[in-house]
Amino acid sequence: VSEIYVLIVSDLKKAETMVPANYTKEPYARNGVNIAVSQGAVKATLAYVYMAMAGWPLNKGTEYYQLAAAKAKEVIDASKKGTYYYKLLPDYKQVYSMEYNKNNPEVLLGVYYNLGIDALTNAPLADFLADYAYGGGGWGDTNGEIKFWYDFPEGSRKDASYFPKIILKNETKLRDWWEDPNPEAPRVVVAPCFMKKVETTTGEEFDYTNPKISMNQNGEKKHQIIRLAEVYCWYAEATGRAGEINDQAVKVLNEVRNRADGEDTDKYTTDMSPDKLAEAAYDEHGWEMAGYYWGGIASRARDMFRMYRYKDHFESRKLNEPIEVAHDVFRKEAVAVTGTWDDSKMYVPYPYEDVILNPNLDNSWKN
Repeated sequence: VSEIYVLIVSDLKKAETMVPANYTKEPYARNGVNIAVSQGAVKATLAYVYMAMAGWPLNKGTEYYQLAAAKAKEVIDASKKGTYYYKLLPDYKQVYSMEYNKNNPEVLLGVYYNLGIDALTNAPLADFLADYAYGGGGWGDTNGEIKFWYDFPEGSRKDASYFPKIILKNETKLRDWWEDPNPEAPRVVVAPCFMKKVETTTGEEFDYTNPKISMNQNGEKKHQIIRLAEVYCWYAEATGRAGEINDQAVKVLNEVRNRADGEDTDKYTTDMSPDKLAEAAYDEHGWEMAGYYWGGIASRARDMFRMYRYKDHFESRKLNEPIEVAHDVFRKEAVAVTGTWDDSKMYVPYPYEDVILNPNLDNSWKN
């Protein structure tokens, strides 16, 4: 693992000197944004790599959190000065909207698609459950954990991340996600469901209140690899985990939270301890990225991995205690977690079929 990280860091340090701050000509720039990898994208990637190295399994600690904070600060400072054009959109619902699909000033690195030339994401149906209406139902692979939804702060970010209401197949009625109206044919999965990747066949914004909206499996929403809001969270978290706190770290974290709340709450202050700042930034990043697994460099799962939090989560999921999601309405996860923890569960095993074809693929993580 350490040798792989040495190579990654070496490549990124070279890339920092090889790519420009901004591109000006197609196909490297389009609609006023960088299409190709830019300097800011490289620096942001390096910041998160340092955070990963600071955590599990290398556990390099404070020194690497300081490196991560310094590199994230370079991106933030250059954006504030105008060297980079990056800025937060004012409303969270704009972040994954079709309105800003091709010219989002918050995206440092994205993979762009175009229906007109048959370059398709092949993903739009993935963001809702199979028993929903909306053009025939989705793939059913993007429901979120109930406790995470329960802990998610109310506000515009939550409303834009999950279906605020749902419509089931063969219905027109808006329901809460926890409803299961037919006891004789209960729903297979009753869970909150994300809708960041959903789009229509004609390019307009997805409308969850319209059960007949036109959908198919092809679309052109870009994959957002890194956003500026993430860099803000990484800077605040790395600063706190290095045992420090400063005005800038608190300020940028408040920018993220204020947008999420839809008002200037300024929830975070320099009176916080560094540990509380770090945990607040960790949580904010999780809520910022909730349900977005299509290519993002730092998913919630990746954050949990570097902080070695899979084990505690594993034990919690084994208990699977019912959660009161509404007055006197309790729901728990449909998928059971069983077994005894060991660190091999930190990794996804090689697929069985591949191991059969190639015995050199060893699933023993200790090797």
